[in-house]
Amino acid sequence: MSSFIPFILGAIALAALTTLWLTYPWWGPYLAARRKGGDRRPTSADLPSPLARDTLNAAIYRDQLAELERDHANGLISEADCATARSEINRRLLDDVDGARAAETAAPEQTAKPTRRRAPTWFALLLLLPLAAASIYLQLGTPAGIIDTEKQASRSMREMETAVDSLAKKLAANPDNPEGWAMLARSYGMLGRWDDAISAFGKIGPSLDSNPNLLATFAEVRFRAAQNQFTADVRELVAKALVADPDNLHALLLAGSDAFQSGRWQKAIDYWERLVAQLDPGSDDARDIVEGIARARAELGTNDGTKGAGRPQVGAGNTAKRNAADPSAVSGKVTLAPALAQQVKPDATVFVFARAVSTDDAPAPRIPLAAVRLRVSDLPYTFTLDDTMAMNPAMKISDFPRVRIEARVSTTGNAAPASGDLVGESGPVKPGTANVAVSIARQLP
Repeated sequence: MSSFIPFILGAIALAALTTLWLTYPWWGPYLAARRKGGDRRPTSADLPSPLARDTLNAAIYRDQLAELERDHANGLISEADCATARSEINRRLLDDVDGARAAETAAPEQTAKPTRRRAPTWFALLLLLPLAAASIYLQLGTPAGIIDTEKQASRSMREMETAVDSLAKKLAANPDNPEGWAMLARSYGMLGRWDDAISAFGKIGPSLDSNPNLLATFAEVRFRAAQNQFTADVRELVAKALVADPDNLHALLLAGSDAFQSGRWQKAIDYWERLVAQLDPGSDDARDIVEGIARARAELGTNDGTKGAGRPQVGAGNTAKRNAADPSAVSGKVTLAPALAQQVKPDATVFVFARAVSTDDAPAPRIPLAAVRLRVSDLPYTFTLDDTMAMNPAMKISDFPRVRIEARVSTTGNAAPASGDLVGESGPVKPGTANVAVSIARQLP
């Protein structure tokens, strides 16, 4: 409310200024007359003298009589019409003289009595229009739009909780409503009331097992209730969701995250590759999943004797054992500029990835072609990126004539770039190029 009052006052002031501008043709001359002393009642001194007035009237009527006589002489009107018109002119002359003198007699009496002046119309509009505008806004506008965002969020949360509690009471009275229980369960999940959400999911009934979306949502609710742990109940729900729909996005995300947390790198890659294939390549979700796949591939390469043993090891001074002329690989070294080394922690995340370079014939895809994830403590890092590390099997390093190697120290640990991240990149190089130098020497604004 503290921000509401200044807004209303400002709106009234703005309306008043607008009204002043629009009514200038009224109040401008009024003020000018006031400054010149013109805004006063006429007095007898302002009226023409009786002699001057009578002389003027006589001259006007003489002209009219002379014109009438000319028309008669020229035969334009008859004698009878001329006599009638002459009598009418004389009558008007007498009436004007009598009326003017009567007004002259009454004028001193009127000016002697002070009269109450009414406020000018423009002044009334100046007061009424802003007040009317404020009243209409309060009735038809959205005053809540100027309330603090934090207060709006708090109000919205209270309103949602009220609606959810109302739905819960209705379902308690009429429990045979699977769709209603599903809605209530999702609503509890949005409010973070995990135990209530679990209870609501349990009342949906047999239709729950055939709905992969509900199963995946139920799995996440149990995951949150278990302090972000993949328990046996969570895994069972994810498995049921994938049986009902092998391409369910929510279930694939959870399955990949479970595999990643438990160190099953290849399973995580398999789940997430099926997931990212269904996402928009330029979306934030797709970039996050791609970065997760890159990290899983990097972790897979750190385990001697596993499938990824031939991939580069994460660690300082690692030497890539690849043929420098391999057209499916680009190798080199990533370093961190000494001037920036003090700005990041040793355990901060570093992403090293290859991107395609646009050509005159076609724009380059935004999704990285290959990537590895490491830490600042691993720098300087000798890398090799190749087709076996492709984020998307349909887009490999060897498929493009030019690529660029980029490196980024993420201050947030997220895949999406953020202000304060440290970045560096190489120039365009051909696949098969070795000894590519990338210096992380610039900070994002």
